[in-house]
Amino acid sequence: AGLRRVATLRGLRKLALVRSGMTDQGLKILSPLPKLEELYIESAAVTDIGLAELHRMKTLKRVTLLKTKVTKSGIDAL
Repeated sequence: AGLRRVATLRGLRKLALVRSGMTDQGLKILSPLPKLEELYIESAAVTDIGLAELHRMKTLKRVTLLKTKVTKSGIDAL
């Protein structure tokens, strides 16, 4: 429910999620944010599958991922 509320913040430009329980499904929920430029995710269960949702975020300029399940292959696919 919390991420769905965040996804309604259409003017959001920066978002940091630390130990938030973020998952691949959570990235899908956030992907429609039209102005998001920076995304910081730490200590989350995000994988390469969820990372693929970032392709839908056309305004995203910077992504920081720490302590996730994303692999080098997932990052290279971006």
